[in-house]
Amino acid sequence: MRVRVTKALFLSLGVLAAICQASPDKESTSWRRAPSSYGTGGYYGGYYGGSSFPGYGAPLPPPPAPAGDLWQCQGVAYDGYLNSCTLWIDSDGDGQLGPGEPSASTVDGAFSFPPTPASRMGALFIEPADEDTRQVGRGSPICHDVSSGMSVRFPFAAPQPTSCSKPLVVTPLTSLLAYGRDAGLTAAALLQSLGLPAGYELETTDSLAAAAAGDGLSKLVYRREAQVVQLTMVVSRLLARHPLYLPATRKALLRALAAQIMGGQGGVGGGRRLLSAGHDAAVPASPASGAAVVDLTQAAFVQSIARAATVDVAALLPADQLHRISSDVLAAVAVAVADLNAVIGGSAGVDDVQKAVLVGTARLEPAVSNMASGALTVGSFQAGSSSPALLKLVQQTVLPGSRPPPLAGLGFYLYVSLAITICAILCATLPLISRSSCRRGLCCAE
Repeated sequence: MRVRVTKALFLSLGVLAAICQASPDKESTSWRRAPSSYGTGGYYGGYYGGSSFPGYGAPLPPPPAPAGDLWQCQGVAYDGYLNSCTLWIDSDGDGQLGPGEPSASTVDGAFSFPPTPASRMGALFIEPADEDTRQVGRGSPICHDVSSGMSVRFPFAAPQPTSCSKPLVVTPLTSLLAYGRDAGLTAAALLQSLGLPAGYELETTDSLAAAAAGDGLSKLVYRREAQVVQLTMVVSRLLARHPLYLPATRKALLRALAAQIMGGQGGVGGGRRLLSAGHDAAVPASPASGAAVVDLTQAAFVQSIARAATVDVAALLPADQLHRISSDVLAAVAVAVADLNAVIGGSAGVDDVQKAVLVGTARLEPAVSNMASGALTVGSFQAGSSSPALLKLVQQTVLPGSRPPPLAGLGFYLYVSLAITICAILCATLPLISRSSCRRGLCCAE
C-alpha cells in the first residue's frame, strides 16, 4: 500500500513539528501557573517546585532569563491567590516603594517583573490594601484574595532571591522569613520550628497549588501558613487602637515570632510534639539548627508572642495608641487564636483552611477589637469564640470562589499527556517520513 503524501499534509506535520521543537526537551521541574484560579471560576494553578507535577492549570515553563546581568523574576503570591496587588523589589533596602524600583501587579496570584539588573535586586514586598477596605467584589482593582474576596492587609514579603532560575513564591512563611532576617531566622530553622521536613523549598514551591492537587506535605505547609496569618492578624487587633498602626503592629508580631523561634523562648522541647489537632504532627527536632519547635495551637505560646511583640510595638506607636490589656483579655484572645489554629490544623482540604481564614478575618478580628476597647465583655467574647463555636462558623462559611471537581483536572492531564506523546512521536518520525517519501517520488507539488 502506497501513501500519497501531499504538500498540505507536509505543511500540517511541519506545524506540529515546530511546536514540538519549541517545547522543552524534558519536563520542567517548575511550571508557570496560568493566570486563573478557583476564585474566578477557573482551575487551580501554580508552581509545584521540586516536582514534574504542576497542579491544575496550563503548564508553561518559565521563559529564559535575558542575557547579561538582567534577572527575569516571576512567580505567584498567595494566601489565597492575590489579585490586583502591587509587588515591588526593595532595591535600596528602606522598606518603602520608591521611584524607579521594579514593580509588578498580581493577576490571580501570578506576577512577572520586568528584566531587572542583579545590582537592583532586593527583598520583595506587597503593598497592602487600605485598612478601611474589607470585602471587595470580584475583579476589584484593590489588592485582594480571590478565594475570600477580602482585601489584603497581611504584610506579605519574601527575602531577596538568590536566583530567579525558578519561579518565586510570596507567602505568609516567606513573609516570616523576610521580617525575621534581623533575628537570624533561616529557612532551615523555620522548617524545623514548624514541624516541617528539612529541604522543603519554601521560597519556590507553591504549596497552595500542590495542596489543591492532593500533595500531603504541601497541605501541611499550607496549614502552617494559614496559622501564621491568623496569629498575626488577630493579635494585632488586640495591641493597636487605631487602624493606622496595624501594619506596623503586624510586622512587629512577625519579628517577635522569628525571635522566639531563634531564641528558643516559647518553644516546645522534645522534638516530637503534636503541633495541631487532626493531621499535623511534628518531625524530630534537630539540635544543630538551634531553633525551638513552636506550637501555634497552644494558648500559652500565643500569649508569649503577644507579650514579646508589645515591647516592639511600644517603641513604634504613640503611648495612647496601645491598648491596655488585662490578663483575662489576653488569655481569652490567646485561647481563641489557638483554637482557630487547631481547626486549621485539622482541616482536610484547601477549602476548609480558607474558610477558617475567612472566619478569623470577618468574625474574630472585629470581636477582638471590640473586647480590647471595652465594647464587648470577656464572657461574651469567650462564648462566641469557643472551639465548638469557631468550628461551627467554619462549617457554615461559604467561599465566594469555587473549585472544579477533581475529574476536571484529571481529564486535563490525560489530554496533555496524550498531546505530549503525539508530539514526541512526530518529532522522532517526521524527518524519516520526509526523506523516505521524497526518495520514492511521493512528494507532490501543488
